[in-house]
Amino acid sequence: MHGVLALAVAGACAWAAGLPLASAAAAGCACFVCMCLMAATDACLSKLGPESLAQDLARLNALVHTRGQQNDSDMRVMCAYYTATMHADYQLLQACVGPGMHSRVSLQYPFSAWNASTVPSMVLAALRLDVTDASARVLEFGSGRGFCSLYLAALAPRVRFVGIDATPAHVAKAEAAKRQGRYANASFELGDGTDLGAYEHALSGIFAVEALCHVRAPDKRRQFLQGAARALRPGARLVIVDGFRSEYFAFLHADAQRALVYAEHGFHIGPLATVREWATDAKDAGLRVVLNQDLTAQVLPFWRYGWRVARALMHLAPLWACFVGSKQRFRHTVGNFVAVATTAHAMHAGAAKYTLLVLEHAA
Repeated sequence: MHGVLALAVAGACAWAAGLPLASAAAAGCACFVCMCLMAATDACLSKLGPESLAQDLARLNALVHTRGQQNDSDMRVMCAYYTATMHADYQLLQACVGPGMHSRVSLQYPFSAWNASTVPSMVLAALRLDVTDASARVLEFGSGRGFCSLYLAALAPRVRFVGIDATPAHVAKAEAAKRQGRYANASFELGDGTDLGAYEHALSGIFAVEALCHVRAPDKRRQFLQGAARALRPGARLVIVDGFRSEYFAFLHADAQRALVYAEHGFHIGPLATVREWATDAKDAGLRVVLNQDLTAQVLPFWRYGWRVARALMHLAPLWACFVGSKQRFRHTVGNFVAVATTAHAMHAGAAKYTLLVLEHAA
């Protein structure tokens, strides 16, 4: 029985027992608060594992079916998703974890230890840039609202950073942030990043943070890698920080597989490719792997925190399903909720991994 139904039942019972309407309403609210506290306690005490995964999948079924199936391979759908979620959803995430719409690499728990600058700092180190070279140019694929490029632009003021994103609203936000911060060495452009012909042998580095997960079709992946190889200077690097499917995905329990599928569908990123698929296509494009670092253990505390919050709210899933069914404009937000509720499960069960993959252009 979900919380609102419990509130109504408790209030009705109190009213039937002869209490005044105001007292009955107060009794219902008190019952609802108690149920919320019980749900929060359950979420805090729960652990990731097969039992909690099965429970969560059963609770989320109504929300998943309410969202319906969409053609996530359509670039217009992806742009609509980001445009619809960049205000309320982004603001909620920023209120919880600060600026920067990407996973936090945790060196220690609790929440206060998470720092949005950890990932872009790792990117800068992996790029191996000469930050004193005024001719250096670095391109970010899927720059979003510009956090990573602007952070690096501040660290390396002599290097030119160019962010490319397919969502017009993202580019507008990034440009506004650039003007507000007066970053003279950063700019943002609209584009899907698959055509890098204008940068042939001109880039000192390319990086993408949780963006290449949207390049799902194998031919698009190969097209991007071939374009990146042509755009990079000899010895320059492509740095990818993203989620990938496990090479053992097909051999895992059906619930583990479904957890990742729910997360992929909710975030509009599925199906993810494996690290091996990216590495193989990179080799064919003339890029060699110089670093393949699994960071799943470092990001799992961040996603476990999101899972605990989502698990506390799952008791309202039936109500949300009814509400969202008549309010399709909220379907992307519901998708984000489902994805947050299942990503930690997918990582913990070995269906997904979070990786720093560094590719270098052959000199």
